[in-house]
Amino acid sequence: MSDVPAGTGPAQEVPFEEIPALLLSMVLECTDSIAEMVHQPAETAVLTEEAAVMLYELLAGCLTTPVLMPQLRSDIPDTHLLTRCWDFVERIVNHPSQHVGGAVYFEVLDQLLLDSGLVKAAWPYMKQRTRASTLLMLDDADLSLPGINRREACAEQRQRQGRLASPPSFPSAADLTTADAEVPQPISTGGLRAGGANRI
Repeated sequence: MSDVPAGTGPAQEVPFEEIPALLLSMVLECTDSIAEMVHQPAETAVLTEEAAVMLYELLAGCLTTPVLMPQLRSDIPDTHLLTRCWDFVERIVNHPSQHVGGAVYFEVLDQLLLDSGLVKAAWPYMKQRTRASTLLMLDDADLSLPGINRREACAEQRQRQGRLASPPSFPSAADLTTADAEVPQPISTGGLRAGGANRI
C-alpha cells in the first residue's frame, strides 16, 4: 500500500491497484455509478483487482459521463466538485503505467474535444500536469483555442515579423567582382524572397 495520502503527492506514487479507491475517496459522486457497474457496493468494489483492470470503463462510466461532463456543460457548475475531479486526474495523468495513461487520455481528456467549449470550461480547474497533457492533445489534433494554446498567436507573430524584415541573402561568388568585394552592394529584396522560398 502507498504511504501517500489520498489527494496529495505526485501521480507516480499512486499504485495502479489503488486508483479506483482514490477515485471514490476524492469524488464521492461516483459512488452510485461504481456500484451499478460492478453490481456490489462501491466501497467494496474499488478494492478488487477487477476495478483496476476495468479502469477505462470506470473512468468513462463513473467519472466522465455522469459527473464531469454535466458539470462542464452546466451554466452553474459545482466548482468544488470540478476541482476535486481535476485534482484526481492530476494525480494519475502522468502515471508510469500505459494502461492508466491511456485510460486518462481517451476516457477523460479526449472527451473534452466533443464540444468546442469543454476545454475552456475545464481549463481553470486543471493543474500543471493535466494542462501540459491537454496542450499536447490539442497540438496532436491540430486545434488552437484562444487563451489555451498559443500556436495561433505565434503563427501570426511570425507572419508579422516576416513582413517587417526579410531573411538575409547574398549574391553568388560568380556575381562578385573585386570592386564588389571591397564595397558592399545593396541586396535586392526581390532576390531574397525568390531565394528563400524553397527553404521554408
